[in-house]
Amino acid sequence: MNIQYLFGFQIATDIMICAGILVLLFRFRKYFKPGSTGLSEDSISELKQMLAESKRFSDQFLQELERGKREMKELASSLEEREKKLDDLLKQAMRFDHLSITGNAKKTDHKENGDCSSEEPYRKILDLAGQGLNEGQISQQLGLPEGEIELILSLSRARSR
Repeated sequence: MNIQYLFGFQIATDIMICAGILVLLFRFRKYFKPGSTGLSEDSISELKQMLAESKRFSDQFLQELERGKREMKELASSLEEREKKLDDLLKQAMRFDHLSITGNAKKTDHKENGDCSSEEPYRKILDLAGQGLNEGQISQQLGLPEGEIELILSLSRARSR
């Protein structure tokens, strides 16, 4: 095999490849015509319908998304209002608890001072009532609720009968 033989073989192969390409171009020339897309009118109209439908669905989706966004904002503001109300109620409860604690402290102070010993609170009430003091005065002096004093005095009267 010499170089001239290989060179001739190369030229023959190139000619055959060019002929094959020309045959293929001739057979498929309708696909390569300028302005031809290879799509029929039916395909184009179907594509347009699909695009219109897609646009309609995307618009509906965006509307629903906006509606959901508005509802979330409303819920957030409602939640903030409720949180403020709960915070106010908590503050009121803490103030009430503080007042009741300080009220109990006053009662405890009276008991520690000996105004009303833990062993004989009822005797003290009866003694003061015997001295002519009314329920309000006894309540102030001993630091006990007026209703409790009324109950003790009425029970004492019922026993003595």
